[in-house]
Amino acid sequence: MANYHFDERSGKSLQEGVTLIVVTSPIPTHPSTSLIDDAIESVMKMNYKFKDMVISYDKARSSSPQYNSYKKKMRTKWPQFKHLEMKGHGHFIGTFHNALKHCKTKHFFLLQHDIKLHGTFPINECLRSPETWNIVATHHFTTDKPEPTHWFPIMKASADKKMMKSWGWSERIFLSKRDWMMDKIHEYYHNGKTKDFIESIFHKEFDKLWRKEEGIKSFHDISTSGTHMKVYNKFWQEWKTFNLKSSVAYHIHMHGRTAKKTMKGGAISSDKTHKTHKTFMKQYGSISNENCAKKHSKSRSDTLRCLKGKKSQKLALQKKYPEEFKEFQKQVKLFEKKKKDMFNNMMKCSKAHPMRSPAFNKCLKKGPTYASVHEAFPLVSKILDTEGMDSVHEVIDIPKLNALFKTHKKATKSKKATKSKKGGGRSRARSRGRPRGRSRDRSRGRSRAQ
Repeated sequence: MANYHFDERSGKSLQEGVTLIVVTSPIPTHPSTSLIDDAIESVMKMNYKFKDMVISYDKARSSSPQYNSYKKKMRTKWPQFKHLEMKGHGHFIGTFHNALKHCKTKHFFLLQHDIKLHGTFPINECLRSPETWNIVATHHFTTDKPEPTHWFPIMKASADKKMMKSWGWSERIFLSKRDWMMDKIHEYYHNGKTKDFIESIFHKEFDKLWRKEEGIKSFHDISTSGTHMKVYNKFWQEWKTFNLKSSVAYHIHMHGRTAKKTMKGGAISSDKTHKTHKTFMKQYGSISNENCAKKHSKSRSDTLRCLKGKKSQKLALQKKYPEEFKEFQKQVKLFEKKKKDMFNNMMKCSKAHPMRSPAFNKCLKKGPTYASVHEAFPLVSKILDTEGMDSVHEVIDIPKLNALFKTHKKATKSKKATKSKKGGGRSRARSRGRPRGRSRDRSRGRSRAQ
Protein backbone atom coordinates (compact mmCIF):
# COMPACT_ATOMS: atom_id res chain seq x y z
CA MET A 1 0.00 0.00 0.00
CA ALA A 2 1.32 3.45 -0.98
CA ASN A 3 2.00 5.94 1.80
CA TYR A 4 1.35 9.67 1.69
CA HIS A 5 4.27 11.86 0.58
CA PHE A 6 5.05 14.99 2.62
CA ASP A 7 6.00 17.71 0.14
CA GLU A 8 7.51 21.01 1.17
CA ARG A 9 4.92 23.77 1.07
CA SER A 10 4.67 26.08 -1.91
CA GLY A 11 5.06 29.82 -1.46
CA LYS A 12 1.53 30.64 -2.65
CA SER A 13 -0.13 33.79 -1.34
CA LEU A 14 -2.86 33.21 1.21
CA GLN A 15 -6.18 34.95 1.89
CA GLU A 16 -7.43 36.44 5.13
CA GLY A 17 -9.93 34.30 7.01
CA VAL A 18 -10.09 30.85 8.58
CA THR A 19 -10.57 27.42 6.98
CA LEU A 20 -12.36 24.69 8.94
CA ILE A 21 -10.49 21.38 8.56
CA VAL A 22 -12.05 18.12 9.70
CA VAL A 23 -9.78 15.06 9.73
CA THR A 24 -11.28 11.57 9.60
CA SER A 25 -10.18 7.94 9.17
CA PRO A 26 -11.69 4.42 9.47
CA ILE A 27 -13.19 3.60 12.90
CA PRO A 28 -15.39 0.71 14.13
CA THR A 29 -18.68 2.67 14.02
CA HIS A 30 -18.58 3.18 10.24
CA PRO A 31 -20.65 3.38 8.07
CA SER A 32 -22.52 5.39 10.75
CA THR A 33 -21.75 9.12 10.68
CA SER A 34 -23.13 9.86 14.15
CA LEU A 35 -19.78 10.72 15.81
CA ILE A 36 -18.53 13.06 13.13
CA ASP A 37 -22.03 14.59 12.82
CA ASP A 38 -21.92 15.51 16.51
CA ALA A 39 -18.39 16.84 16.13
CA ILE A 40 -19.21 19.05 13.13
CA GLU A 41 -22.52 20.26 14.59
CA SER A 42 -20.76 21.35 17.80
CA VAL A 43 -18.65 23.73 15.69
CA MET A 44 -21.32 24.76 13.18
CA LYS A 45 -23.64 25.98 15.92
CA MET A 46 -21.10 28.75 16.66
CA ASN A 47 -22.32 30.31 13.37
CA TYR A 48 -18.78 31.34 12.55
CA LYS A 49 -18.25 32.37 8.91
CA PHE A 50 -15.41 30.12 7.77
CA LYS A 51 -13.81 31.11 4.47
CA ASP A 52 -13.72 27.47 3.42
CA MET A 53 -14.57 24.05 4.91
CA VAL A 54 -12.71 20.83 4.20
CA ILE A 55 -13.07 17.18 5.25
CA SER A 56 -9.88 15.17 4.68
CA TYR A 57 -10.22 11.35 4.58
CA ASP A 58 -7.24 9.12 5.34
CA LYS A 59 -6.89 6.09 3.09
CA ALA A 60 -7.85 2.77 4.71
CA ARG A 61 -5.01 0.28 5.21
CA SER A 62 -7.11 -2.39 3.51
CA SER A 63 -10.35 -2.57 1.57
CA SER A 64 -13.29 -1.39 3.72
CA PRO A 65 -16.84 -1.35 2.32
CA GLN A 66 -18.04 0.27 5.59
CA TYR A 67 -15.57 3.15 5.21
CA ASN A 68 -16.50 3.63 1.54
CA SER A 69 -20.18 3.74 2.49
CA TYR A 70 -19.35 6.25 5.26
CA LYS A 71 -17.56 8.56 2.81
CA LYS A 72 -20.50 8.40 0.40
CA LYS A 73 -22.92 9.30 3.22
CA MET A 74 -20.71 12.20 4.27
CA ARG A 75 -20.77 13.75 0.78
CA THR A 76 -24.56 13.66 0.86
CA LYS A 77 -24.91 14.93 4.45
CA TRP A 78 -22.32 17.70 4.25
CA PRO A 79 -22.36 19.08 0.67
CA GLN A 80 -21.04 22.49 1.83
CA PHE A 81 -17.62 20.90 2.56
CA LYS A 82 -14.84 20.04 0.13
CA HIS A 83 -14.23 16.29 0.44
CA LEU A 84 -10.58 15.29 -0.01
CA GLU A 85 -9.74 11.59 -0.27
CA MET A 86 -6.14 10.48 0.25
CA LYS A 87 -4.44 8.32 -2.38
CA GLY A 88 -2.00 6.92 0.17
CA HIS A 89 -2.21 6.11 3.88
CA GLY A 90 -0.94 9.05 5.93
CA HIS A 91 -2.02 8.53 9.57
CA PHE A 92 -3.44 11.65 11.25
CA ILE A 93 -0.44 13.82 10.34
CA GLY A 94 -0.63 12.97 6.63
CA THR A 95 -4.38 13.48 6.41
CA PHE A 96 -3.95 16.79 8.20
CA HIS A 97 -1.05 17.86 5.94
CA ASN A 98 -3.10 16.97 2.85
CA ALA A 99 -5.86 19.34 4.01
CA LEU A 100 -3.32 22.11 4.68
CA LYS A 101 -2.05 21.80 1.09
CA HIS A 102 -5.59 22.67 -0.10
CA CYS A 103 -6.03 25.43 2.51
CA LYS A 104 -6.07 28.92 0.94
CA THR A 105 -6.28 31.00 4.13
CA LYS A 106 -3.62 32.21 6.58
CA HIS A 107 -5.34 30.50 9.52
CA PHE A 108 -7.17 27.22 9.98
CA PHE A 109 -9.35 25.65 12.65
CA LEU A 110 -8.85 21.90 13.06
CA LEU A 111 -11.42 19.42 14.36
CA GLN A 112 -10.99 15.65 14.73
CA HIS A 113 -13.88 13.38 13.77
CA ASP A 114 -14.61 12.07 17.29
CA ILE A 115 -14.17 15.32 19.24
CA LYS A 116 -17.02 17.57 20.32
CA LEU A 117 -16.61 21.26 21.18
CA HIS A 118 -18.20 22.37 24.42
CA GLY A 119 -18.77 26.13 24.44
CA THR A 120 -17.81 28.68 21.79
CA PHE A 121 -14.27 28.94 20.49
CA PRO A 122 -13.58 32.71 20.26
CA ILE A 123 -11.81 32.62 16.88
CA ASN A 124 -12.00 36.33 16.08
CA GLU A 125 -10.94 37.30 19.61
CA CYS A 126 -7.92 34.99 19.27
CA LEU A 127 -6.97 36.59 15.94
CA ARG A 128 -7.00 39.99 17.71
CA SER A 129 -5.34 38.70 20.89
CA PRO A 130 -2.62 40.77 22.60
CA GLU A 131 -0.61 37.53 22.80
CA THR A 132 1.56 36.33 19.90
CA TRP A 133 0.64 32.70 19.33
CA ASN A 134 1.17 29.85 16.88
CA ILE A 135 -1.40 27.50 18.46
CA VAL A 136 -4.53 28.11 20.51
CA ALA A 137 -6.06 24.78 21.54
CA THR A 138 -8.81 23.42 23.77
CA HIS A 139 -8.17 20.89 26.50
CA HIS A 140 -10.49 18.39 28.21
CA PHE A 141 -10.40 19.86 31.73
CA THR A 142 -13.54 21.41 33.22
CA THR A 143 -11.74 23.94 35.39
CA ASP A 144 -9.81 27.07 34.41
CA LYS A 145 -6.82 26.16 36.58
CA PRO A 146 -6.34 22.40 36.27
CA GLU A 147 -3.83 20.46 38.30
CA PRO A 148 -0.59 19.65 36.39
CA THR A 149 -0.62 16.44 34.34
CA HIS A 150 2.07 14.68 32.31
CA TRP A 151 0.63 16.24 29.12
CA PHE A 152 0.03 19.70 30.61
CA PRO A 153 2.79 20.05 33.25
CA ILE A 154 2.84 23.87 33.30
CA MET A 155 0.09 26.41 32.65
CA LYS A 156 0.47 30.10 33.40
CA ALA A 157 -1.74 33.17 33.19
CA SER A 158 -1.38 35.26 30.04
CA ALA A 159 -2.16 38.80 28.89
CA ASP A 160 -5.24 37.37 27.20
CA LYS A 161 -7.75 36.51 29.91
CA LYS A 162 -9.42 33.86 27.75
CA MET A 163 -6.34 31.66 27.53
CA MET A 164 -3.43 30.18 29.47
CA LYS A 165 0.19 30.03 28.35
CA SER A 166 0.84 26.30 28.22
CA TRP A 167 3.71 23.82 28.01
CA GLY A 168 1.46 21.18 26.48
CA TRP A 169 -1.34 21.12 23.92
CA SER A 170 -3.82 18.77 22.27
CA GLU A 171 -4.39 18.57 18.51
CA ARG A 172 -8.02 17.52 18.96
CA ILE A 173 -9.38 21.06 18.43
CA PHE A 174 -7.09 24.02 17.75
CA LEU A 175 -6.57 27.24 15.82
CA SER A 176 -3.24 27.79 14.07
CA LYS A 177 -1.30 29.34 11.16
CA ARG A 178 -1.24 27.40 7.91
CA ASP A 179 2.33 28.12 6.73
CA TRP A 180 3.88 27.77 10.20
CA MET A 181 2.18 24.40 10.76
CA MET A 182 3.14 23.01 7.33
CA ASP A 183 6.78 23.93 7.96
CA LYS A 184 6.70 22.26 11.39
CA ILE A 185 5.17 19.04 10.02
CA HIS A 186 7.67 18.92 7.14
CA GLU A 187 10.62 19.53 9.47
CA TYR A 188 9.73 16.96 12.12
CA TYR A 189 8.46 14.28 9.73
CA HIS A 190 11.63 14.36 7.63
CA ASN A 191 13.98 14.43 10.64
CA GLY A 192 12.29 11.25 11.88
CA LYS A 193 10.74 12.69 15.06
CA THR A 194 7.15 11.80 14.09
CA LYS A 195 5.24 9.55 11.70
CA ASP A 196 1.72 9.98 13.04
CA PHE A 197 1.01 13.03 15.27
CA ILE A 198 2.31 16.58 15.74
CA GLU A 199 1.31 17.29 19.37
CA SER A 200 3.47 14.44 20.65
CA ILE A 201 6.62 16.17 19.34
CA PHE A 202 6.15 19.04 21.79
CA HIS A 203 5.38 16.63 24.63
CA LYS A 204 8.36 14.33 24.00
CA GLU A 205 10.85 17.16 23.49
CA PHE A 206 9.73 19.06 26.57
CA ASP A 207 9.69 15.83 28.58
CA LYS A 208 13.36 15.29 27.69
CA LEU A 209 14.17 18.92 28.51
CA TRP A 210 12.83 19.09 32.09
CA ARG A 211 14.28 15.69 32.98
CA LYS A 212 17.71 16.83 31.80
CA GLU A 213 17.43 20.38 33.17
CA GLU A 214 16.45 19.40 36.72
CA GLY A 215 17.58 15.78 36.94
CA ILE A 216 14.08 14.65 37.95
CA LYS A 217 11.79 11.82 36.85
CA SER A 218 8.27 13.12 37.56
CA PHE A 219 6.46 16.16 36.16
CA HIS A 220 5.19 16.75 39.72
CA ASP A 221 8.72 17.86 40.65
CA ILE A 222 9.10 20.45 37.87
CA SER A 223 10.27 23.78 39.28
CA THR A 224 8.92 27.01 37.82
CA SER A 225 11.62 29.16 39.43
CA GLY A 226 13.34 31.88 37.41
CA THR A 227 16.42 29.89 36.41
CA HIS A 228 14.56 26.88 35.06
CA MET A 229 11.73 28.92 33.55
CA LYS A 230 14.23 30.80 31.37
CA VAL A 231 15.15 27.47 29.78
CA TYR A 232 11.49 26.38 29.50
CA ASN A 233 10.46 29.73 28.02
CA LYS A 234 13.15 29.45 25.38
CA PHE A 235 11.72 26.06 24.36
CA TRP A 236 8.17 27.48 24.42
CA GLN A 237 9.13 30.33 22.06
CA GLU A 238 9.46 27.82 19.21
CA TRP A 239 5.81 26.78 19.57
CA LYS A 240 4.01 29.65 21.35
CA THR A 241 1.18 27.40 22.55
CA PHE A 242 -1.90 28.52 24.49
CA ASN A 243 -4.92 26.68 25.86
CA LEU A 244 -8.38 28.21 26.16
CA LYS A 245 -9.80 28.36 29.66
CA SER A 246 -12.55 25.80 30.20
CA SER A 247 -15.01 28.58 31.13
CA VAL A 248 -14.63 29.68 27.49
CA ALA A 249 -14.55 26.28 25.75
CA TYR A 250 -13.17 22.76 26.11
CA HIS A 251 -13.48 19.51 24.17
CA ILE A 252 -15.16 16.18 24.83
CA HIS A 253 -13.57 13.03 23.43
CA MET A 254 -16.13 10.57 22.02
CA HIS A 255 -13.47 7.83 21.63
CA GLY A 256 -13.95 6.76 18.02
CA ARG A 257 -11.15 4.18 18.13
CA THR A 258 -12.66 2.27 21.07
CA ALA A 259 -16.28 3.00 20.24
CA LYS A 260 -17.13 -0.60 19.43
CA LYS A 261 -17.27 -2.82 22.51
CA THR A 262 -17.76 -6.59 22.56
CA MET A 263 -20.43 -7.72 24.99
CA LYS A 264 -22.49 -10.85 25.55
CA GLY A 265 -24.93 -11.17 22.73
CA GLY A 266 -22.65 -9.43 20.21
CA ALA A 267 -21.09 -6.08 19.54
CA ILE A 268 -22.61 -2.71 20.20
CA SER A 269 -21.34 0.54 18.73
CA SER A 270 -21.02 3.98 20.25
CA ASP A 271 -23.53 5.04 17.60
CA LYS A 272 -26.14 2.90 19.32
CA THR A 273 -25.02 4.13 22.76
CA HIS A 274 -25.22 7.72 21.59
CA LYS A 275 -28.74 7.25 20.22
CA THR A 276 -29.80 5.49 23.44
CA HIS A 277 -28.47 8.40 25.51
CA LYS A 278 -30.43 10.86 23.36
CA THR A 279 -33.57 8.74 23.81
CA PHE A 280 -33.08 8.62 27.58
CA MET A 281 -32.54 12.38 27.87
CA LYS A 282 -35.56 13.12 25.67
CA GLN A 283 -37.84 10.88 27.73
CA TYR A 284 -36.43 12.06 31.07
CA GLY A 285 -36.81 15.68 30.01
CA SER A 286 -40.37 15.10 28.83
CA ILE A 287 -41.35 13.59 32.20
CA SER A 288 -39.68 16.45 34.08
CA ASN A 289 -41.45 19.13 32.04
CA GLU A 290 -44.92 18.08 33.22
CA ASN A 291 -46.25 20.73 35.62
CA CYS A 292 -48.49 18.78 38.00
CA ALA A 293 -49.60 21.81 40.04
CA LYS A 294 -50.75 23.64 36.92
CA LYS A 295 -52.30 20.56 35.35
CA HIS A 296 -54.31 19.72 38.50
CA SER A 297 -54.76 23.21 39.93
CA LYS A 298 -58.20 22.38 41.38
CA SER A 299 -57.25 19.15 43.14
CA ARG A 300 -54.44 18.78 45.68
CA SER A 301 -54.77 15.00 45.76
CA ASP A 302 -54.46 14.79 41.95
CA THR A 303 -51.37 17.02 42.08
CA LEU A 304 -49.69 14.73 44.63
CA ARG A 305 -50.70 11.66 42.63
CA CYS A 306 -49.19 13.23 39.51
CA LEU A 307 -45.92 14.03 41.32
CA LYS A 308 -45.72 10.48 42.61
CA GLY A 309 -46.31 9.21 39.07
CA LYS A 310 -43.43 11.34 37.77
CA LYS A 311 -41.09 9.81 40.34
CA SER A 312 -42.16 6.29 39.34
CA GLN A 313 -41.62 7.04 35.64
CA LYS A 314 -38.14 8.44 36.31
CA LEU A 315 -37.24 5.43 38.42
CA ALA A 316 -38.37 3.11 35.62
CA LEU A 317 -36.17 5.02 33.16
CA GLN A 318 -33.19 4.77 35.51
CA LYS A 319 -33.60 1.00 35.63
CA LYS A 320 -34.05 0.77 31.86
CA TYR A 321 -31.07 3.00 31.05
CA PRO A 322 -28.59 2.59 33.96
CA GLU A 323 -25.50 3.71 32.00
CA GLU A 324 -27.30 6.71 30.51
CA PHE A 325 -28.53 7.73 33.96
CA LYS A 326 -24.95 7.52 35.31
CA GLU A 327 -23.85 9.81 32.50
CA PHE A 328 -26.70 12.20 33.33
CA GLN A 329 -25.59 12.23 36.99
CA LYS A 330 -22.05 13.11 35.87
CA GLN A 331 -23.45 16.03 33.89
CA VAL A 332 -25.44 17.14 36.96
CA LYS A 333 -22.29 17.05 39.12
CA LEU A 334 -20.39 19.01 36.50
CA PHE A 335 -23.23 21.54 36.27
CA GLU A 336 -23.30 21.95 40.06
CA LYS A 337 -19.52 22.38 40.12
CA LYS A 338 -19.75 25.08 37.44
CA LYS A 339 -22.45 26.84 39.46
CA LYS A 340 -20.25 26.66 42.56
CA ASP A 341 -17.34 28.13 40.58
CA MET A 342 -19.68 30.87 39.38
CA PHE A 343 -20.76 31.79 42.94
CA ASN A 344 -17.16 31.65 44.22
CA ASN A 345 -16.11 33.99 41.43
CA MET A 346 -19.03 36.29 42.27
CA MET A 347 -17.97 36.42 45.95
CA LYS A 348 -14.37 37.09 44.95
CA CYS A 349 -15.44 39.95 42.66
CA SER A 350 -17.79 41.44 45.28
CA LYS A 351 -14.92 41.61 47.79
CA ALA A 352 -12.60 43.27 45.27
CA HIS A 353 -15.03 45.73 43.64
CA PRO A 354 -18.27 47.60 44.45
CA MET A 355 -21.34 45.64 43.40
CA ARG A 356 -22.63 46.38 39.87
CA SER A 357 -19.67 48.64 39.10
CA PRO A 358 -17.93 48.30 35.69
CA ALA A 359 -14.93 46.73 37.43
CA PHE A 360 -17.24 44.23 39.18
CA ASN A 361 -18.93 43.27 35.89
CA LYS A 362 -15.56 42.91 34.16
CA CYS A 363 -14.36 40.69 37.00
CA LEU A 364 -17.45 38.47 36.67
CA LYS A 365 -16.76 37.83 32.98
CA LYS A 366 -13.36 36.35 33.82
CA GLY A 367 -15.02 33.30 35.37
CA PRO A 368 -18.12 31.26 34.55
CA THR A 369 -21.28 33.37 34.35
CA TYR A 370 -24.92 32.40 34.87
CA ALA A 371 -25.55 32.62 31.13
CA SER A 372 -22.48 30.56 30.15
CA VAL A 373 -23.21 27.82 32.70
CA HIS A 374 -26.84 27.43 31.67
CA GLU A 375 -25.91 27.65 27.99
CA ALA A 376 -23.40 24.84 28.46
CA PHE A 377 -25.95 22.60 30.22
CA PRO A 378 -29.35 23.64 28.77
CA LEU A 379 -31.21 20.36 29.31
CA VAL A 380 -29.63 19.57 32.68
CA SER A 381 -30.42 23.04 34.07
CA LYS A 382 -34.02 22.83 32.83
CA ILE A 383 -34.53 19.38 34.39
CA LEU A 384 -33.06 20.48 37.72
CA ASP A 385 -35.28 23.59 37.73
CA THR A 386 -38.41 21.51 37.21
CA GLU A 387 -37.34 18.97 39.84
CA GLY A 388 -36.83 21.83 42.27
CA MET A 389 -40.37 23.07 41.61
CA ASP A 390 -41.71 19.55 42.08
CA SER A 391 -40.11 19.46 45.54
CA VAL A 392 -41.86 22.75 46.38
CA HIS A 393 -45.20 21.47 45.08
CA GLU A 394 -44.91 18.37 47.29
CA VAL A 395 -44.90 20.43 50.51
CA ILE A 396 -46.88 23.50 49.43
CA ASP A 397 -50.28 23.63 47.80
CA ILE A 398 -49.37 26.32 45.27
CA PRO A 399 -52.88 26.82 43.79
CA LYS A 400 -54.31 27.21 47.30
CA LEU A 401 -51.52 29.58 48.24
CA ASN A 402 -52.16 31.64 45.10
CA ALA A 403 -55.86 31.77 45.95
CA LEU A 404 -55.04 33.02 49.47
CA PHE A 405 -52.77 35.69 48.01
CA LYS A 406 -55.53 36.81 45.65
CA THR A 407 -58.06 36.98 48.51
CA HIS A 408 -55.60 38.87 50.68
CA LYS A 409 -54.77 41.27 47.86
CA LYS A 410 -58.47 41.88 47.18
CA ALA A 411 -59.22 42.47 50.89
CA THR A 412 -56.25 44.86 51.21
CA LYS A 413 -57.37 46.78 48.14
CA SER A 414 -60.95 47.04 49.49
CA LYS A 415 -59.70 48.18 52.93
CA LYS A 416 -57.54 50.89 51.36
CA ALA A 417 -60.49 52.14 49.28
CA THR A 418 -62.73 52.38 52.39
CA LYS A 419 -60.04 54.15 54.40
CA SER A 420 -59.44 56.60 51.57
CA LYS A 421 -63.17 57.38 51.37
CA LYS A 422 -63.42 58.03 55.12
CA GLY A 423 -60.30 60.12 55.14
CA GLY A 424 -61.68 62.28 52.31
CA GLY A 425 -64.86 63.03 54.36
CA ARG A 426 -62.89 64.41 57.31
CA SER A 427 -60.84 66.56 55.01
CA ARG A 428 -63.94 68.17 53.54
CA ALA A 429 -65.31 68.84 57.05
CA ARG A 430 -62.08 70.51 58.09
CA SER A 431 -61.96 72.64 54.97
CA ARG A 432 -65.21 74.38 56.01
CA GLY A 433 -63.67 75.63 59.30
CA ARG A 434 -60.34 76.99 60.29
CA PRO A 435 -57.21 74.85 60.04
CA ARG A 436 -56.33 73.28 63.34
CA GLY A 437 -52.80 74.60 63.36
CA ARG A 438 -53.86 78.23 62.87
CA SER A 439 -56.61 78.05 65.53
CA ARG A 440 -54.19 76.55 68.03
CA ASP A 441 -51.59 79.22 67.37
CA ARG A 442 -54.11 82.03 67.86
CA SER A 443 -55.44 80.62 71.13
CA ARG A 444 -51.86 80.42 72.40
CA GLY A 445 -51.45 84.05 71.43
CA ARG A 446 -54.52 85.13 73.42
CA SER A 447 -53.42 83.26 76.53
CA ARG A 448 -50.01 84.99 76.41
CA ALA A 449 -51.69 88.40 76.03
CA GLN A 450 -53.81 87.82 79.09
